[in-house]
Amino acid sequence: MQIIHFKPFAHSDGEVTGYLHTPLTEMEDCRKAFPAVVVCPGGAYRFCSQREDEPVAAAFFARGYQVFSLHYSVGEKAKGFLPLAEASRTVQLLRENAAQWGVEGDHIAVCGFSAGGHLAGSLGCMWNDPGLLRLYDFPNGCNRPDAMVLCYPVVTAGPFAHAESMENVSGCKPGEPGYDYFSLDKQVDGETCPAFL
Repeated sequence: MQIIHFKPFAHSDGEVTGYLHTPLTEMEDCRKAFPAVVVCPGGAYRFCSQREDEPVAAAFFARGYQVFSLHYSVGEKAKGFLPLAEASRTVQLLRENAAQWGVEGDHIAVCGFSAGGHLAGSLGCMWNDPGLLRLYDFPNGCNRPDAMVLCYPVVTAGPFAHAESMENVSGCKPGEPGYDYFSLDKQVDGETCPAFL
């Protein structure tokens, strides 16, 4: 196993740890590339949970994935599009470095838990959001995941919302303009990637 570290953006707190398989060369058919998954731990956009980080990465790695654990910006820095931009940039970097990191560029999933499930779902639903694309350059859908796995995700700003997560990511209180912008139940359309809930 090779472990790598990188930042999606130099100006943000986001950090990625990658767990990479080495190419399999002992058989006639060499395997140099693997599907990839970006893991987004939960934590109400206040912190990134340890129990939804390395244990999840190890499970995916054992199943033959290149795994990239994203510690996205949290707290005051979680407002608006920064966590979504960090997830987007991570997927973009996986595609740009697919050959070097042994990634199958057309088999990249995102997996998240709780607020991390919200972030994964945001990437699956909002990868082409005009507000995101006004601030960050992700040309030709390079940030769109091929699939998303959402584990007990935060998905709504409605009556069953996890208010702390929605407040932290939107920067707004319930009832204020902008609070429900990241309500994923209102963002699903024909461009949303396939999901496992």
